[in-house]
Amino acid sequence: MKISTLLSENYESQLQNDINVYLVRLKANGIPSIGTDIMARELNDLGHSVTPESLVDMLAGSDALC
Repeated sequence: MKISTLLSENYESQLQNDINVYLVRLKANGIPSIGTDIMARELNDLGHSVTPESLVDMLAGSDALC
């Protein structure tokens, strides 16, 4: 396995984990929805590089929205 593949898989896994943690925290605080621009900003603050558009594309086929 190439190191770039390993790093990419780890990054994607960490990003998905951070998204899940963020969504659970919102739900726990009684916040039923959030704008993608705000969520993208929060993820960027955590060190990720996402745009609202890339976030929508990534979550389009995800179970995180269920």
